[in-house]
Amino acid sequence: MKVSYDAGKTWSPAPVTTTHGNRALTLTHPENARSVSLKSTLTDTTGNTYAVTILKAYLLT
Repeated sequence: MKVSYDAGKTWSPAPVTTTHGNRALTLTHPENARSVSLKSTLTDTTGNTYAVTILKAYLLT
């Protein structure tokens, strides 16, 4: 998983944790961030993949 705080201009790793089969993402937003964008590649158990990018997934202001 990757995260962007500038509408996708730059991306940083966003580690996903797994506890008892449940996945979670914890983000700490920079003070000047106005939105959060997310990017990931998903793979199912048979090897099919899906790449997704959500620009401005949610707003912070």
